[in-house]
Amino acid sequence: GLNYLHEKNIVHRNLKPENVLLDAHGHVALSGFTRFDHVKEHQKRPNSPATISRALSAAVEVTGTPLYMSPEMVCGQIEDMEDYSFEIDYWALGCLIHECLHGISPFFHEETRQVFLRILKGKHHPISPDLS
Repeated sequence: GLNYLHEKNIVHRNLKPENVLLDAHGHVALSGFTRFDHVKEHQKRPNSPATISRALSAAVEVTGTPLYMSPEMVCGQIEDMEDYSFEIDYWALGCLIHECLHGISPFFHEETRQVFLRILKGKHHPISPDLS
């Protein structure tokens, strides 16, 4: 599903467990296309300390699902910069796979601000040695 969207230059932007559907035959379908966007030619990669600081201080203003947001989305969301590409979908897919294998989102925390901090610092829950 993601490959098809990306071939059409569409970024899903809201991949999370609730938007991955299974039918009776085990076929996967994606839903939740209210936030999708077409890829723009020139992408900015906001990652300066000032941007990260603003992102953390404005965590309460976020729309979307913080547990599956990439660092680019965390920073870009706060500055109304929608200059990201397919990597945000792959990031969310990685978070989904982690959650399926471990039963917890890799950056889970009770507080949204802490989720963002974990994402921006790359501080995730450990991967089980049984999966290596």
